[in-house]
Amino acid sequence: DSVEAEYGTDPLNIDSDLDNYSDFQEIEQGTDPLDASDHPYLGGWTIDIDCRDSVVSTGNDVGEVMEHFEAVDQFGETVSSYDFCNRTLLLAAGVSEAPSLETQYQKYKEQGFMPIYLIAEDNEYNAATTEDAETWASTHGLTFPVLADSGWSIGNRFELDNYIPSYTLIGKGMEVVEVDGDISDADIEALLD
Repeated sequence: DSVEAEYGTDPLNIDSDLDNYSDFQEIEQGTDPLDASDHPYLGGWTIDIDCRDSVVSTGNDVGEVMEHFEAVDQFGETVSSYDFCNRTLLLAAGVSEAPSLETQYQKYKEQGFMPIYLIAEDNEYNAATTEDAETWASTHGLTFPVLADSGWSIGNRFELDNYIPSYTLIGKGMEVVEVDGDISDADIEALLD
């Protein structure tokens, strides 16, 4: 009841905002239990609520604070990049080594690592859809966000030469660390808790 009082939720109602997530789930996942539009991701990725609303972009070059983006994931939900502001992000596009990304995710996720895979087109060069993201995640056994980057709107912000393949490393606070480079485990480990 004291936690409910702190958040302003109703102790007699398990789901104060009627979004089908219990108040407990929302508080545990870092979302607002009084705002039906703010709920946990179906993928289970915790939201960094303490900083997501305070990030201020300065650009997409090394040393700058990355511009915010949103895209639809393999579950059909809109994912917001700033929801992961306290983590080390690896934006990956056109990478055939998707299973190795899953291995890295499992190895480092408890230390604050989150890969985000961007898929821009299907096999016929049509703009990627939620179904394409779902198929890619399922085919490769990916448990991190796979986003439909239709129109190359996200990937084009970071690639230098060719969009595919591309890796961009983002540190805590959304600072761009490396753009369109070869990212090693050592590069990732240097940014982790």
